[in-house]
Amino acid sequence: MLNDLRAYLREMNVSERLAEDMLRIHPAEAYYLTPADLEAYGLSSRDPVYQEMLDVKEARELGLGRQEYIQRKALSERVCPPMSAAQGWRECYDQIMRAQ
Repeated sequence: MLNDLRAYLREMNVSERLAEDMLRIHPAEAYYLTPADLEAYGLSSRDPVYQEMLDVKEARELGLGRQEYIQRKALSERVCPPMSAAQGWRECYDQIMRAQ
């Protein structure tokens, strides 16, 4: 079971150490991961490999080279309102990414 769990975590780009640590905790003892724990296991943010796949796909769809895509994405992060504001973010992002 441990080998299967390690393989799955490796496939998901999460630290295999999580499998061992999970098995060390007694089922009756709940342990909530701290932000530092989440970071150490690779669970704190979007998977960088997955994000790269999304970026490559979007760059292709927009007909942009990798460098141009990265520059436009960085520009959108500087000038567009925060995503949490929702209002106007999508329009701003699309305008920058689709600029000729």
